[in-house]
Amino acid sequence: MISIKIIALGAMKDHYIKLGITEYLKRLQSFCKCEIVEIPEGKSSQNPNDSEIKQLLAEEAFRLDQAIPKDAYVIAMAVEGVQLSSEEFAQKIESITTYETNKIVFLIGSSHGLDSQIKTKAHLRLSLSKVTFPHTLLRLILLEQVYRALSIIHHTPYHK
Repeated sequence: MISIKIIALGAMKDHYIKLGITEYLKRLQSFCKCEIVEIPEGKSSQNPNDSEIKQLLAEEAFRLDQAIPKDAYVIAMAVEGVQLSSEEFAQKIESITTYETNKIVFLIGSSHGLDSQIKTKAHLRLSLSKVTFPHTLLRLILLEQVYRALSIIHHTPYHK
Protein backbone atom coordinates (compact mmCIF):
# COMPACT_ATOMS: atom_id res chain seq x y z
CA MET A 1 0.00 0.00 0.00
CA ILE A 2 1.15 3.53 -0.76
CA SER A 3 2.33 5.53 2.24
CA ILE A 4 1.95 9.32 2.09
CA LYS A 5 3.45 11.42 4.87
CA ILE A 6 3.16 15.18 5.07
CA ILE A 7 5.79 16.61 7.38
CA ALA A 8 4.88 20.18 8.20
CA LEU A 9 6.43 22.83 10.37
CA GLY A 10 4.11 24.42 12.89
CA ALA A 11 0.92 23.40 14.62
CA MET A 12 -2.52 23.47 13.07
CA LYS A 13 -4.70 26.03 14.84
CA ASP A 14 -7.62 26.83 12.53
CA HIS A 15 -10.64 24.65 13.28
CA TYR A 16 -12.15 24.98 9.79
CA ILE A 17 -8.90 23.78 8.18
CA LYS A 18 -8.69 20.88 10.65
CA LEU A 19 -12.18 19.79 9.56
CA GLY A 20 -11.16 19.73 5.91
CA ILE A 21 -7.94 17.85 6.69
CA THR A 22 -9.85 15.26 8.69
CA GLU A 23 -12.26 14.76 5.78
CA TYR A 24 -9.49 14.22 3.21
CA LEU A 25 -7.51 11.94 5.52
CA LYS A 26 -10.66 9.83 5.86
CA ARG A 27 -11.21 9.76 2.07
CA LEU A 28 -7.59 8.81 1.44
CA GLN A 29 -7.85 5.68 3.61
CA SER A 30 -9.24 3.70 0.67
CA PHE A 31 -6.16 4.52 -1.46
CA CYS A 32 -3.22 4.81 0.90
CA LYS A 33 -1.91 5.19 4.40
CA CYS A 34 -1.68 8.93 4.95
CA GLU A 35 -0.52 10.93 7.94
CA ILE A 36 0.50 14.44 8.86
CA VAL A 37 3.47 14.90 11.15
CA GLU A 38 3.87 18.30 12.77
CA ILE A 39 7.36 19.52 13.63
CA PRO A 40 7.59 22.54 15.93
CA GLU A 41 8.59 25.77 14.22
CA GLY A 42 11.75 27.42 15.41
CA LYS A 43 11.42 30.41 17.72
CA SER A 44 12.46 33.80 16.42
CA SER A 45 12.10 37.44 17.32
CA GLN A 46 9.08 39.35 16.03
CA ASN A 47 11.11 40.92 13.21
CA PRO A 48 13.98 38.52 12.54
CA ASN A 49 16.91 39.65 10.41
CA ASP A 50 18.31 37.59 7.52
CA SER A 51 20.92 35.93 9.71
CA GLU A 52 18.34 34.87 12.29
CA ILE A 53 16.03 33.51 9.56
CA LYS A 54 18.91 31.55 8.02
CA GLN A 55 19.74 30.00 11.41
CA LEU A 56 16.08 29.25 12.07
CA LEU A 57 15.65 27.53 8.68
CA ALA A 58 18.78 25.43 9.26
CA GLU A 59 17.46 24.25 12.65
CA GLU A 60 14.07 23.44 11.13
CA ALA A 61 15.74 21.58 8.25
CA PHE A 62 17.61 19.40 10.74
CA ARG A 63 14.37 18.46 12.50
CA LEU A 64 12.61 17.81 9.18
CA ASP A 65 15.47 15.64 7.98
CA GLN A 66 15.24 13.52 11.14
CA ALA A 67 11.56 12.79 10.42
CA ILE A 68 12.04 11.63 6.81
CA PRO A 69 12.07 7.84 6.33
CA LYS A 70 15.31 6.81 4.62
CA ASP A 71 13.64 5.04 1.67
CA ALA A 72 11.05 7.73 0.89
CA TYR A 73 10.68 9.86 -2.22
CA VAL A 74 10.83 13.42 -0.88
CA ILE A 75 8.85 16.28 -2.39
CA ALA A 76 9.58 19.75 -1.02
CA MET A 77 6.74 22.23 -1.37
CA ALA A 78 8.44 25.35 -2.70
CA VAL A 79 7.24 28.45 -4.53
CA GLU A 80 10.00 28.02 -7.11
CA GLY A 81 9.06 24.37 -7.70
CA VAL A 82 7.58 22.83 -10.81
CA GLN A 83 3.85 23.22 -11.32
CA LEU A 84 1.92 20.18 -12.55
CA SER A 85 -1.64 19.73 -13.75
CA SER A 86 -3.76 17.28 -11.75
CA GLU A 87 -3.21 14.65 -14.44
CA GLU A 88 0.57 15.23 -14.45
CA PHE A 89 0.63 15.06 -10.65
CA ALA A 90 -1.24 11.74 -10.79
CA GLN A 91 1.24 10.43 -13.37
CA LYS A 92 4.14 11.50 -11.15
CA ILE A 93 2.71 9.72 -8.10
CA GLU A 94 1.99 6.61 -10.16
CA SER A 95 5.52 6.63 -11.58
CA ILE A 96 7.10 7.06 -8.13
CA THR A 97 5.04 4.27 -6.58
CA THR A 98 5.54 1.92 -9.53
CA TYR A 99 9.24 2.36 -10.22
CA GLU A 100 10.86 3.86 -7.12
CA THR A 101 9.16 3.43 -3.73
CA ASN A 102 5.72 3.22 -2.17
CA LYS A 103 6.68 5.91 0.40
CA ILE A 104 6.20 9.55 -0.52
CA VAL A 105 6.99 12.40 1.86
CA PHE A 106 5.87 15.99 1.29
CA LEU A 107 7.68 18.74 3.21
CA ILE A 108 5.88 21.96 4.10
CA GLY A 109 7.97 24.75 5.56
CA SER A 110 7.18 27.42 8.07
CA SER A 111 6.19 30.99 7.25
CA HIS A 112 9.83 31.50 6.25
CA GLY A 113 9.77 28.55 3.87
CA LEU A 114 12.30 25.71 3.73
CA ASP A 115 16.05 25.81 4.06
CA SER A 116 17.91 25.46 0.76
CA GLN A 117 19.75 22.38 2.10
CA ILE A 118 16.53 20.43 2.66
CA LYS A 119 15.21 21.52 -0.74
CA THR A 120 18.42 20.26 -2.34
CA LYS A 121 17.98 16.85 -0.68
CA ALA A 122 14.43 16.53 -2.04
CA HIS A 123 13.83 14.49 -5.18
CA LEU A 124 11.36 17.10 -6.43
CA ARG A 125 10.40 20.68 -5.65
CA LEU A 126 6.69 21.19 -6.20
CA SER A 127 4.58 24.34 -6.31
CA LEU A 128 0.80 24.13 -6.26
CA SER A 129 0.36 27.71 -7.41
CA LYS A 130 2.13 30.97 -8.13
CA VAL A 131 0.14 32.60 -5.34
CA THR A 132 1.22 32.25 -1.72
CA PHE A 133 -0.90 30.22 0.71
CA PRO A 134 -0.64 30.14 4.49
CA HIS A 135 1.38 27.02 5.31
CA THR A 136 -1.51 25.58 7.34
CA LEU A 137 -3.95 25.98 4.44
CA LEU A 138 -1.41 24.37 2.10
CA ARG A 139 -1.82 21.12 4.06
CA LEU A 140 -5.49 20.99 3.13
CA ILE A 141 -4.89 21.95 -0.50
CA LEU A 142 -2.13 19.35 -0.81
CA LEU A 143 -4.32 16.61 0.69
CA GLU A 144 -7.08 17.45 -1.78
CA GLN A 145 -4.62 17.26 -4.67
CA VAL A 146 -3.22 13.93 -3.45
CA TYR A 147 -6.79 12.62 -3.19
CA ARG A 148 -7.55 13.90 -6.68
CA ALA A 149 -4.37 12.28 -8.06
CA LEU A 150 -5.16 8.93 -6.48
CA SER A 151 -8.74 9.19 -7.75
CA ILE A 152 -7.35 9.69 -11.26
CA ILE A 153 -4.99 6.72 -10.87
CA HIS A 154 -7.83 4.50 -9.63
CA HIS A 155 -10.36 5.80 -12.20
CA THR A 156 -12.92 6.98 -9.66
CA PRO A 157 -15.38 9.73 -10.59
CA TYR A 158 -14.02 12.42 -8.21
CA HIS A 159 -11.87 14.07 -10.90
CA LYS A 160 -13.90 15.19 -13.88
